[in-house]
Amino acid sequence: MKILIADDAPLIRDRLRRLFGEIDGVDDVIESSGCSETLEAIDNEAPHVVLLDLFMPDGTALDVLRTLSEATARPYVVVLTAWPDDSVRDQCLEAGADYFFSKNAEFMNAVDAVRSMVPRHASP
Repeated sequence: MKILIADDAPLIRDRLRRLFGEIDGVDDVIESSGCSETLEAIDNEAPHVVLLDLFMPDGTALDVLRTLSEATARPYVVVLTAWPDDSVRDQCLEAGADYFFSKNAEFMNAVDAVRSMVPRHASP
């Protein structure tokens, strides 16, 4: 399974990369730090799962989700943010996010959500 981590904080990307690297079945972890770079990586790398920060330098997770809503095949999307506002959570889920977690209170829930997806994408 291939995972894309989209977050402008190198420390978060590094921590997630290490955690995902420990999951059996995760073959590749790629990174991006902005919306346009994330959309390009989705097009070029075809990840199975995208982990999105809510706010990035050139847009938001909502911008990425709106673009993905037009795609015929799209990855699972996990929004992981330090801004866990209920209205933003609802907007992200309505725009197509599969999960929405707080970095402060639910960080490991995001890792567990990805771990639960591995059997769906395991190579035969």
